[in-house]
Amino acid sequence: MSILKLMKLLYFVDRESLFECGEPISYDNMVAMPHGIVLSNVYDLSNGSIKSINNGWDSWISDRENHKVSLKRNVNSASDFDIDIINRVIDRYTQYSDRDTA
Repeated sequence: MSILKLMKLLYFVDRESLFECGEPISYDNMVAMPHGIVLSNVYDLSNGSIKSINNGWDSWISDRENHKVSLKRNVNSASDFDIDIINRVIDRYTQYSDRDTA
């Protein structure tokens, strides 16, 4: 998946959680960027501006190659609520390109 699309999907997941229960999943800061809103720390982790903690970003997300990333391992520790929101966001936005979802 493109890093830009991942950034947008993670923002949409937090936004959906805020609408549903009044709290985000990530508790990251949302910031406006040229291609849309992103989660600040996730953005910094994705471009290497900040270091990943143990068992953090670097243990989950592959290195960027040609602006693409992938999961390094399966997610099995998220709550059913979080998984439901993630799946709904993916279903809603998966057909859009990374530029369309701005």
